[in-house]
Amino acid sequence: MSLQIQELEKVVSKKKKSIWSEVKDFLMIFVLIFGFGWLFINAQLFIILFDNLFHTQVSASDMVLAAPTKQVTISNVVSQEKKEEWDDFSQLKKKLLEEQLNKKLKGLRQQRTDMLYKPTYSFYLKGKLTSYHIKFNTLPPDARVIIPKLGVNVHMVNLTNIPIEKIEKADYDDYLYSWVVKYPYTPDPGQTWNVFIFWHSSYYWWKHNPYGTIFAKLPALRHGDIIMVSWNWKIYKYRIFKKFVLWPRQVQHTYKKYTKGQYLSLMTCYPIWTDRQRMVVVAERVK
Repeated sequence: MSLQIQELEKVVSKKKKSIWSEVKDFLMIFVLIFGFGWLFINAQLFIILFDNLFHTQVSASDMVLAAPTKQVTISNVVSQEKKEEWDDFSQLKKKLLEEQLNKKLKGLRQQRTDMLYKPTYSFYLKGKLTSYHIKFNTLPPDARVIIPKLGVNVHMVNLTNIPIEKIEKADYDDYLYSWVVKYPYTPDPGQTWNVFIFWHSSYYWWKHNPYGTIFAKLPALRHGDIIMVSWNWKIYKYRIFKKFVLWPRQVQHTYKKYTKGQYLSLMTCYPIWTDRQRMVVVAERVK
């Protein structure tokens, strides 16, 4: 029995030795392969590093040898003085040319003034004649709204026959067949507050209304455009500075914002062919 145990132990020890030797052989082979691979991969990198080091030292030495030395000589000083003299001469020449040019311009202006204001025979003759100043007012007798940019020149009616308690529910459609409407009880042009004028941008196609599309081009107006109103034999000019697209319930609130000066508001339905919203253009009087 003991002999069998001894033989078994010998077999186990041999197997252990053989396994350990295989492991050592595997590790040796792995180290050799990894070392050769690392040398192969980094060989080119080492070559480039040594090459750069060599060239850097050479270029540095070349730079040291080739560095020029700045010497101050008499010729350099003389050339610098000549350059300064030339700069002074150029500035003096430029100044003289500017003076001559200004002198000529002054002479031309004086000649022009003499030609414009020189007394002539007609000037003396007019002083001996009696002058009469007769003024003719060629403005139309009716109130009108004129928008030069849009080519609009239309009649305007001032509704004073509608009771104040009915103005919100009044039907203005009949009036809009013949002219544009100044909203009742809003101020007249030229007065402090906000003149409010409205009319159509579109109308029913089966109804013939010559004023149905008067305000169709209102969206084309921009800040700075002029609106003129002929009122009581006088022209009032307004310059646009605001433009809004509002819901109908917002118009009154927006209108009341501009009441501490002389303003003019134009309103129409928007977009064209609908009455869903309102476009309002606000202008301030140009005095």
